[in-house]
Amino acid sequence: MRLAVIGVAATLLVGCDCSLSTGCDDTLFGEPADTSAPDSAGYAGVVQILDASCVSCHPGTGTFPDLETDLCNDLVNVESLSYDPDFLVVPGSAEDSVLWHKIEGTTGFGGTMPVGGDPLSQAQRDVVKDWINDGASCDDDTGGR
Repeated sequence: MRLAVIGVAATLLVGCDCSLSTGCDDTLFGEPADTSAPDSAGYAGVVQILDASCVSCHPGTGTFPDLETDLCNDLVNVESLSYDPDFLVVPGSAEDSVLWHKIEGTTGFGGTMPVGGDPLSQAQRDVVKDWINDGASCDDDTGGR
């Protein structure tokens, strides 16, 4: 019986990439859970993502676009200064939106945003893409942002 318990414990340790010196990750098998997903989807999720990853470089003090004050009105149907005549966010079409190409790192749209920071996770990119493709509505309860 004791040998069986030791065998199961050894299997779990190998399966979750554990060691006495480093400990275990938070999964048993496969990739760790994506903890970077926002708490919300839709506009509230987009606000949460951009607040955490983008506002530090786009605080509205001379940088374009202003992502701190009126996020929606400064993104949706706003012509890009750098990629004229493209728009930052085209409701219903992530593929036609500069914001989407910037966070995806699409060739022809400069470097991947955020510059100097970690790229957005797949879960974060999915929230932004879904928000754009679903019409880029700004009606969520986000405190007027």
